[in-house]
Amino acid sequence: MSSTVTPRRALSPREAQQRIEGLAEGHTDAREEREIVDILERQDARTRGETVRLLDGGGDRHCAAKLLSKDIDDPALRARARTLIDEARPFACSPGAVVISDIDDTVVPNRGTSALPNVFPGARELFGALDAGKGGTDATGDVHFVTARDGLFVSGVPAIKRAGIDAGSVRHGDVGSALVSPFDHNRALADRKVKNICELIDKNPSRKAILVGDTVQADPDVFRRVLEARPDKVSVALVHAIPGCKVPAFVKDDPRFVVFADYGEAARSLAERGLISAGQRDAVLAAVLAATAPTRRR
Repeated sequence: MSSTVTPRRALSPREAQQRIEGLAEGHTDAREEREIVDILERQDARTRGETVRLLDGGGDRHCAAKLLSKDIDDPALRARARTLIDEARPFACSPGAVVISDIDDTVVPNRGTSALPNVFPGARELFGALDAGKGGTDATGDVHFVTARDGLFVSGVPAIKRAGIDAGSVRHGDVGSALVSPFDHNRALADRKVKNICELIDKNPSRKAILVGDTVQADPDVFRRVLEARPDKVSVALVHAIPGCKVPAFVKDDPRFVVFADYGEAARSLAERGLISAGQRDAVLAAVLAATAPTRRR
C-alpha cells in the first residue's frame, strides 16, 4: 500500500527570511545549505522576491549577496540559489513603508512612565499595523530599530523581545564613542544614528520611511538631519513626547513631524494620513484604553 507524502508548504516571506537567517548564522553545514535552497525553491518568484527584499533591507549583516559569497559553499547549490535569487529580483521592489525606530523612551519606558512594564501601551499594536500595511496587505518584517545602545555591553534585542514587537533588525551604536568627552559622545551618537537610518532608507529604495523617536535625547535633531539628507524618502517623523523633555520649536513648525503623548494619538495621526486603516487605528486605541483603564478608575 502506497503512502501519500504531503509536500511541505512554501513559507511566507517573513518566515523564510527568519529561517534562512537562522540557518546562515555561524558556520553553515551541507544540510543547512540544502535547506536554504529548498526554502527558496518552494516559493513562487513573487513571494521569493519579498523574501530577498527582507533579507537585503535590514540593518544586520544578512543579505542575499552574503548567502552567495559566504554561506553556501557547495558550487551546485550556490548556482541554483543564484538563479532563484536572480529570478526573484524583479519582484523585490514592492512599495509600502519601512519603519525605523528608536528603542528607549520611544517604545520601551526608561525615563517616561508606562502602564505596562516593558512597552508603552499601544506600541506593539501600532508597529504591527505599520508593518502589515494599511488593511494588513503588506509582507511583514519591515520594522527596524536603531539605538544608541552599544550592542556589546547593552543590547537592544532583549528589550524589543520583551516589548513583544517583531523586529526585522536591530542596529546598535558605537562602543568607542563612550570613551570620548560627553559633548563629543553625544555628537558621535547622533552622527552614528543619522548614518544608520540613512543606510536603512537606502537599503529599501522602493519604500517610504516612517521614523519613530522621542524627546529625551537627540531624536528630533537626528530626524531633521535625515529629512534634509533624504527629503523624498520619509513619510512622517513621529516623536514621543516624554514629560519634562522639551519639544524643539522646529518640530512644531514642520508638518512632516507628528508629536504624540501616547500611541493612541500616534494612531489617529497616521490614520488621518492614510498610513493605517480605521480598524487598525481602533485596535491601537483599544490597547491603550485597556492598559490605562485601571489607572483611570483610581
